[in-house]
Amino acid sequence: MSALLASQSWKALAAWASEQSEEDIDAEVATRRTHNASIDPVLVITTYSLVDVVDGRAGRYVDIYGLGPMKASFSTQVLSAAQ
Repeated sequence: MSALLASQSWKALAAWASEQSEEDIDAEVATRRTHNASIDPVLVITTYSLVDVVDGRAGRYVDIYGLGPMKASFSTQVLSAAQ
């Protein structure tokens, strides 16, 4: 199974999941070629929030999934399968 995961710290996430250094990730990206790697399964719990604070200012976003305010905010955790 594959999935798309957006991350503000994509390089650190890629390094952690692949057990490589961020410098190794930079070197792979610099080749401008697609690189497929097999990694151990990782449990990812996503976050869907209607509010965020950017530069000290609170912002509210459109509820694109129609979950409503009570269901649209929950915490996030990324755990290795071994934990």
